[in-house]
Amino acid sequence: DAAAMLDVMAGLSSGEPHWAARPARPFAKLARETPPRLRIKLLTRSPLVTPDPEIAEATRRVGRLLVELGHSVDEGDEPVGSLEEFLPIWQKMIADVPVPRWSVTQPITRWLANAGKQLDAAVVEARRAELERRILAWFGDADLWITPTVALPPPRIGAFTSPDPAEDF
Repeated sequence: DAAAMLDVMAGLSSGEPHWAARPARPFAKLARETPPRLRIKLLTRSPLVTPDPEIAEATRRVGRLLVELGHSVDEGDEPVGSLEEFLPIWQKMIADVPVPRWSVTQPITRWLANAGKQLDAAVVEARRAELERRILAWFGDADLWITPTVALPPPRIGAFTSPDPAEDF
């Protein structure tokens, strides 16, 4: 089903940086083939936060399964970066969301957006491009990386109670 969906979606935005071109053969046919032995890097650490142990272990289980399937899986080095480098990008992205009523958003969301509205778009784009360059270099010669999608379980509703949104962040 996923391969059929990818066949429908493939190439929709040709030339856009985040869309893949159509493969030489349909994904549905490729999905039936045995993949070649892949060079996979696995990472459970983050320079931004200590991942939850259950999430890290689930990621390691995926790595062990891929080894059983014949792939090469090695622990990768964490990328170099900091929250301070990424925060302006995040703030600008949130500020650019067309929210009709910011007053109904969470205080932490308004805090991020208000900071993002003060940022120069060209400066933020230059920072994003630099981080992208570093991340692409970090990918190295691996065919793919296995990392947690998120490092922590979602916060419970009402978890952000500080009167200072920066402190909650």
